[in-house]
Amino acid sequence: GEDAAVRDLEIYDEYETELLGYVPHGIQSCCYAFQAGRYANSIVVEVTDGTLTVGIKNPGTGLNYDWTGFGNIKLFYRGTLDEATESIDNSLKHAVARANTLLDYTYDLADLEATPNFSDELRTRMRNAIKNVATATTAAEKYALVEEFSDIFRSVYSCKKTFLKMALLADKIYETYTSFVTEDEELLKTIKYVEEITSEAWTGYEGSYTQEEAEAMYERLKSEFQSNYLELRPDMMQNNVTITSTAPYTYLVECLGGDPYVAVSPLEKTLEDDVIYITFEYKSATDTKGEFFYSPIAAGRDYWYDLMPASEDWARTFIDISTPRKKLGWGKAGDFVRWDVIENGYDIIEIRHIELVTEAQKEAILTGIQEVNSTLSPMAPADQNTYTIDGRIERTQDNLAKLRLDHAEAQKIVAEPFPQQEELDTKEQRLKVVTDELNQAAIEAKKNAPKREKTCYFERAKMKRDAARLGKKPKTPKDQTKGRSKKQGIE
Repeated sequence: GEDAAVRDLEIYDEYETELLGYVPHGIQSCCYAFQAGRYANSIVVEVTDGTLTVGIKNPGTGLNYDWTGFGNIKLFYRGTLDEATESIDNSLKHAVARANTLLDYTYDLADLEATPNFSDELRTRMRNAIKNVATATTAAEKYALVEEFSDIFRSVYSCKKTFLKMALLADKIYETYTSFVTEDEELLKTIKYVEEITSEAWTGYEGSYTQEEAEAMYERLKSEFQSNYLELRPDMMQNNVTITSTAPYTYLVECLGGDPYVAVSPLEKTLEDDVIYITFEYKSATDTKGEFFYSPIAAGRDYWYDLMPASEDWARTFIDISTPRKKLGWGKAGDFVRWDVIENGYDIIEIRHIELVTEAQKEAILTGIQEVNSTLSPMAPADQNTYTIDGRIERTQDNLAKLRLDHAEAQKIVAEPFPQQEELDTKEQRLKVVTDELNQAAIEAKKNAPKREKTCYFERAKMKRDAARLGKKPKTPKDQTKGRSKKQGIE
């Protein structure tokens, strides 16, 4: 609008240089736009049971400041389908316009959540529906197309949500398993598999997947890789620490000065009442003591935990968080902790497999019956330190008794001569020769292997780097006034 009080919001490109269009900016801006006939929409529905519910729903995109403006709602009775031909034609006109907008829509790999993709199958359905509008002659045929468009539009929204959650999970898994350098052969095999399966997911994301196939890939990724381990998140909050990821969900934390702390990833969902421990494994050359601040971070919302003894091997500890849960009301979706890792501020500690557990899960871990299962909530607490000495002695004695029995049986077996020893020696020698030949062949094959083709994921990673580089470009005063409208979307 021309009136400065109801001016539309200007939308610029990602470089904030090219004006792309305008959208209404607030309720008053919507009023002027609707009075001018902009954003007109027409819906026709056949009532068969004498009941009609009229309403507006914004199911949401998941982005901040997501809102819907509507007004000038008018309701008309048009009689039978044959009598409502003009209204059906008008509704089809708006449906075709919306379908063409969706066909022109392009997803952006650099901004997944704002522009998720959807399936080529739905694009084909839209093209066919648009084509069939021209040949539909009867009111019944036209109304069937109205229903077809409505179903397509609902499916596009649902498909976008499925594609997005699959892509975000594939992205997270890829980053988790490829963000460190390792020489461990088993881990390298896992990383190679991660690269292959996430590449497959990204190829399907480009449109070849149906919604059902994207959902199946999401479930596959979740079952094979997703963990309820919490992550250290220096991008959220940190002070005087250097965090190095050395393996999936494994961190080397180097404290560089006083008051060293780092954030732990927020809860994805509200904790069950019986989740009362944060547990993790650690290695430390010195005895270590720290504290957790429970969000929202403020004075009086911190609790120290007991001293953890030095350990050269991985040792597990449990931190009881039942008191802060009760007194501070902590444990809702989105809550997190600030971890003040080391009291003295100048040590190094290795930490891995941070998670939230119940009392029963704690006991299962300590007795070795099972690991914490994969359905846990993403965070947990425990009794201020490892296990009681009495319990450890009892378990050790049981294990020792089993070892003595095994040793006695083993001595009996070893005392007996092996009847095929000569044959075994011959076959071991042949195996060594074959193994050497295969290793040499593998080395030659690797030297001569063609360069692996880059997938959509690697192109996206390049775009991220380019965007970060361009983002450092200083803005002119004019550019800064335009920055307010970035990423608000275009009608």
